[in-house]
Amino acid sequence: MKRSGFKWPSHEDAVKQAREAQERQRAKAVEKRVLAGVKRAAKPKSEAAKAGKRRSRAKRVEKDELEAEFKRVCRERDDYTCQWPACKYRDIWIPVHHKNERSQRPDERYNSDNGVCICWDHHDYMHHDLRGRAVGRELGLLGGDSYELAMKKNNG
Repeated sequence: MKRSGFKWPSHEDAVKQAREAQERQRAKAVEKRVLAGVKRAAKPKSEAAKAGKRRSRAKRVEKDELEAEFKRVCRERDDYTCQWPACKYRDIWIPVHHKNERSQRPDERYNSDNGVCICWDHHDYMHHDLRGRAVGRELGLLGGDSYELAMKKNNG
């Protein structure tokens, strides 16, 4: 059987090719940054736009602080432990899950009664598996009411 003309490069050649590829990548990255800087410099911003950006950044910080406080309260209440039955996973950075989706119940976003500590394994199981979703609802870890439905229940 005749072999093809392929020949493995020597170690030195392989290292040289890898370094050349890295240099090309660095040059492309620098070029992108330079072009991005040129594009940004071409659009001068008004003072009102700058002030608006500052305001939105302040709002973002405020929301982040509210979210951090929400998570801190939920984690302390649940003793930094997954609340799934028979799961003893414990971590100071355990994820805090919203029982009612934030998009459906914006009024419950920072309500600590709407938060529960769930490890990533059970969180994914609950959100991405139909059986897990049913179990989550049964355990009270998933809510299903929309904002409008919840308001009807509270007012009616």
